[in-house]
Amino acid sequence: MLNKATMLLSIGSLTLLMGGILLANREIIPSRVGLVLFALSGLVGLAAVGFAITVIFRTQAYQVVLVGMLGALPALVLFSSIGTALRFPPINDITTDLEDVPAFVHAVTLPYNVGRDMSFPEKWIGIVRKAYPDVQHAVIPRPPAEAFTSVLRQAEQQKGWEITYQDASAGIIECVATTKMLKFRDDLIIRLRPEGEGKTRVDMRSKSREGRSDVGANAKRIKEFLAKMR
Repeated sequence: MLNKATMLLSIGSLTLLMGGILLANREIIPSRVGLVLFALSGLVGLAAVGFAITVIFRTQAYQVVLVGMLGALPALVLFSSIGTALRFPPINDITTDLEDVPAFVHAVTLPYNVGRDMSFPEKWIGIVRKAYPDVQHAVIPRPPAEAFTSVLRQAEQQKGWEITYQDASAGIIECVATTKMLKFRDDLIIRLRPEGEGKTRVDMRSKSREGRSDVGANAKRIKEFLAKMR
């Protein structure tokens, strides 16, 4: 009976893991549901491991270890993800300019964001300074008009990014970035301003739509993009 339960739990955990990822990736289910299934797969896998250990102690049927290992995989993935998440502060909005945070212009009109508070939480300013001191603006050795064209072209080439708004006169580009696996969507704004003679300062802000913590994804996105501008 315990052997059968272990097998069912192991198969169930793998089904939840792969099913959640696949269905969310194909956008058959919402991203948040895919994340819930991902978490649930780890818990079910942990139960499978527990049953396998019980079987070994009671019957010395060590062959059940192989079955238990199937459930251990989702459990390991879950706890590894939790360990990674704990390395980052529980925030989901990052910017290169904490003194004058770029304000979304078009993103606030998108259906998902209507009614949402899109302002940058003041209490996160100190957290961002401490956790992400390397998230800094870029300076392009070109005047704003030329820099805007260059930055826009680079944004258009980013995989998973959709340009939703652009205003060359205001130096604003807004995008929606979609993550690869679970298809979470984040709102981005790139702001260009004159920085001395013949130069342009490029600031950026990346804000997640889902979840309390972005696990460092927004900071990584900003750093990788602006590194191409320097």
